[in-house]
Amino acid sequence: MWIQIGPDYQEVPDGITIYLQTDGIHTNFIVPVRTRIYDWSKDARWHDLRGKDTSYSFLALGWGDQGFFLHTPEWSDLKFSTAFDALFYRGKSAMHVVYKQQPEESRYCLRFRISEKQYENLTAYMRSSFLRDGKGRTQVIANKGYWDYDAFYPSIGKYSLFYTCNSWINEGLKVAGLPACGWTPLSFGIFEKYED
Repeated sequence: MWIQIGPDYQEVPDGITIYLQTDGIHTNFIVPVRTRIYDWSKDARWHDLRGKDTSYSFLALGWGDQGFFLHTPEWSDLKFSTAFDALFYRGKSAMHVVYKQQPEESRYCLRFRISEKQYENLTAYMRSSFLRDGKGRTQVIANKGYWDYDAFYPSIGKYSLFYTCNSWINEGLKVAGLPACGWTPLSFGIFEKYED
């Protein structure tokens, strides 16, 4: 289950800096808003944010159950019906995008410097998770952000007991050629691959 897939992590000195952040349950990728590879403000548009603030240099991207995201801003808001629907394929999925300034490294926020090719593969993976209209545009879920600097977007796929937000992260690490688990629904299976 938590057997490592892929090579050991090796920093690319002149690469692109990304982060992996968890609260112990849910995990996000944190990436630069703009690089030579991609400008994320094309998918997570500034005007989709209540605050319309364009000064942020990073954004966090996470995937999960739409009902859980929209109705559980705090863990104390969690209802049994919301959890049941999420765990047993009863809901839709969503991408949660949160704009940020420079992340602060910690045991819950790991920094990586990866190659442009790895980042290009990871970006393509994350972009493919957004549900798009006939013109290829993301579709914001209006007025559902928690704060002035985040937004939700309909996504592809179904959250379940067997495919969680952490499974989505794990698949992204595999696509990027970074250390990952064979399979894991939990964050600590992923983070232990990067412990010294």
